[in-house]
This record gives sequence, C-alpha cells and structure tokens, in this order.
Amino acid sequence: VQESARVIHGLNQVVFGSFGLRGDVENYYDPRNSFLAEVLERRVGIPISLSVVWAAVATRVGLKAALLAHMPMHVLVRVPCTDGDIFVDTFESGKVIGGREQVQMWARLRGLAQWSDDWIRPGEPLGIYQRMMRNLLSIYKEKAT
Repeated sequence: VQESARVIHGLNQVVFGSFGLRGDVENYYDPRNSFLAEVLERRVGIPISLSVVWAAVATRVGLKAALLAHMPMHVLVRVPCTDGDIFVDTFESGKVIGGREQVQMWARLRGLAQWSDDWIRPGEPLGIYQRMMRNLLSIYKEKAT
C-alpha cells in the first residue's frame, strides 16, 4: 500500500496540480464534461471522465487502476494492493478515500443507504463507455425540454 500510495500522491500532483485537471463544480451537466478531448483541452470534467483520464495515466506509469462505474451517481477509481485496496475520488482532486469500509461510509454520507458490493466491482470498458453515453443522452434530453 505504501508504494502505491506514493505513486498515487505523485500522480495526483501531476494530473491535478501541474496539468490542472479538476471537477467541474460550476457547470456539472455541461456535455463537454463527457467528451475526453474537451476534458483534456478545458481541464475540467465529471467523475467518470476524470477517472478515465486518471486511470489511463496511472496505467501508463505502471499502477493498476480500475474504474468503479457501477456506483450510482459517482465514479471512483480502485487501485488494488496486496494488503488492501485504495479508492480514489478524481472529482475531489484525487482524494484517497481508503479501504472498503471508508468507501461504504463515503457512500452513506452521499445518501446511498443501500450498499451493494457490485458498486466496487471494476467496470468493463464497454460498460464505462455506455454509462458516458447515457450521461450525454440524459443531458441532451434535459436540454431539449
């Protein structure tokens, strides 16, 4: 865990510090937050797009990272470690949540009272893509009304 924690810290310094990536709290439902090219250009995004970018960089530097795209209303990144996984909230500039118990508490604090172990199961690339497309569909439907 200590080595992974050091890599996560360094990765966060680069991705959120030097590069300046951040969560779009001002205009969360802007469709540009779901297009990766726009996220990289504007340096703002939503949890799923920020997590895609963060996990890609993590993988590039040799850190295993999986998107938890089954969680309702939010996406976290799970970094598997031999003595306990680390969970990262990219919308909060890479905030490390800790282990499973902390993620359960984090979920309860956000109103997700019914816990499901499925939420911390890594998402498949197709499922992640589908969720991003559902987000966009919902945004554009809302704008049309």
